[in-house]
Amino acid sequence: MGTHNWAWWATKCVLDQKQPIDVFFMGSSLMQRVMDEGEATYLNEHINGLLHRNSTAMEGLLKPKFQRHVATNSYTVGGLHASDAAMVTAALLRDEHKPAAIVYGIAPRDMMNNLLSGPTDTETFQLLNRLRPQPEVANLAYTSSSEKFDHAVSNALNTLSPLYDWRAELSQVFRRRVGRKLNDIANLYVPVPKNPLKLLDRIRLRMSPEELTGELSIAPFDPKHPTSEDNRAGYLFAYRPFRARFYERQKVFFQKMLKTANERGIQVIVVNMPLRSDNLSAMEPGFYDLYLNDLRAMTAKYNASFMDMNDQITFSHENFTDQVHLNGAGALKLVQCLAPRLSAVLQIDSAEKRDAGSFIAGVDESNKELTE
Repeated sequence: MGTHNWAWWATKCVLDQKQPIDVFFMGSSLMQRVMDEGEATYLNEHINGLLHRNSTAMEGLLKPKFQRHVATNSYTVGGLHASDAAMVTAALLRDEHKPAAIVYGIAPRDMMNNLLSGPTDTETFQLLNRLRPQPEVANLAYTSSSEKFDHAVSNALNTLSPLYDWRAELSQVFRRRVGRKLNDIANLYVPVPKNPLKLLDRIRLRMSPEELTGELSIAPFDPKHPTSEDNRAGYLFAYRPFRARFYERQKVFFQKMLKTANERGIQVIVVNMPLRSDNLSAMEPGFYDLYLNDLRAMTAKYNASFMDMNDQITFSHENFTDQVHLNGAGALKLVQCLAPRLSAVLQIDSAEKRDAGSFIAGVDESNKELTE
């Protein structure tokens, strides 16, 4: 049920995974590019960006170390904020879908974004809070009296009629069914265009339909024809002015994500994503240092690992398609840098489980699990 947007497909792919998840990648479009363009480049073939949710590149790097298949999955959605990461961790990463480790790629815009009025506005937050309500996370989103009042009214109406909370999704289902019928009728009389726009073209032109139909082709990186974009104006608007209240609220959600993972025995690697220098210059003076220091302090508080990949050395200008997004070559470089740290984290996790009598990462046992 509901609109088949990025969050819907990401959620579906997590719930559909049958085998235990070793490594779970999470993040916004910056990490999404790593999982999409990086994978297509590694495999040297087009992939379906909606359904291809594992990192074959990372699995290949880790398999020799552990002598077994290391299963990966991801929830990488454009515009995923710390509040969304808290919701994903609370709602999805539990029971049979609890991973051994989370790799959370984060950037300043995930904590400070003037394009977003509040945490509850995103597709991910709304979908997961309806699918698996998370009062502890959702209540953090409502701080003003008006927000709390609106939330209380919605809860009351939903109690009276459980379908109330799904009104938007029910409307979408109706439109989808009616739309298909109308399309069938129209196609009987209207010829199919000879050169219809592909879905990717419609997205670039901001003409994307209400939902993604299940096929989104991602091409490998072509070093002979690299793409380049300039999105600095958008980031200037997102970063400035600095909204302290928004930022502080996202810090609370970030810590909620770390706390939930810690309580469930999930190792976390927080990856500060690489950015170009012209993106850093779009921020207000002092903001990036504040953000970086806060990340270090919060990850240390909850015993998570921290990797700062924004050293302005490892990634050159040629590794980016714009101010923040890596191309396929840059994406593979990030995966290669991450693999040793992730390997160490998984070894620690495996040793702790073995000492507790529930170690399942051994070669024979894991192979048995994967074949059952």
